[in-house]
Amino acid sequence: MDFSVINFSINLIKHLPSITLFYILVIEYIICFLKKTKFKLSEIFSIIFISLCLLFEQYYVIVKCRPFTNRVDFGLYLAATVSCLWFISKTEVVVSVKRTIVFFIASLMCLVGLRYNYLTAFRNRDFTHIQEQKDIESLSENKNSVYFYHTGLHLMNSYKSFDSMPIGLVDNIFPLGDWETNTPIQLDLFKSKNITNPYRDMVEKNNCYLIADTNSVKLIMKYINTWYAPNAKAELVKEYQNWSVYSIIN
Repeated sequence: MDFSVINFSINLIKHLPSITLFYILVIEYIICFLKKTKFKLSEIFSIIFISLCLLFEQYYVIVKCRPFTNRVDFGLYLAATVSCLWFISKTEVVVSVKRTIVFFIASLMCLVGLRYNYLTAFRNRDFTHIQEQKDIESLSENKNSVYFYHTGLHLMNSYKSFDSMPIGLVDNIFPLGDWETNTPIQLDLFKSKNITNPYRDMVEKNNCYLIADTNSVKLIMKYINTWYAPNAKAELVKEYQNWSVYSIIN
């Protein structure tokens, strides 16, 4: 990963338009500098500190190859917008023709960028997740079988914010790791299905299957061959849209 300032700037400019709060923050910065009274030293320091925090965080996540995932980014941008609102609420803003024109043009540019952001997302939308939901539900219906999926697939991301998961969908579909690992609910489900070790059980039990894509199945099989069964192989059971189901044959 290139840590240079030029590379960081290119990545930052490329991704900033995708953050909705960025446009609001720009408008708030403009309003802050339209104040009637002069800035206090503490206010100047606060605004500079907020800006530096955002830049440092953006640099860190870009270096770590995890930029703009609406996690830390969203929280910091939200904190920055609220802080700027606090500065605006306690001061008087000058209203004049020149300042109004500058503010109007800047706000219009932000709104155009925001609209373009949403239009692009709308035009590039796809409905592949609907078929993937049907595929997952077809596996879930077979309660006699247990399926373990590679976490990199983000299988349950097929269900969007306003989608409803069927009751009992994940009673027999488990991730190989991630946040659910060793949680009480998962352990209870494992116990009910007599699962002690997902990797060992995929090798030793005929009703345990692996859900993976062509790349992750190689990685998982390397792990199984190293620690559990040197001669085990992944046999394709059924191929779906974005992933496949495998049976581990020893």
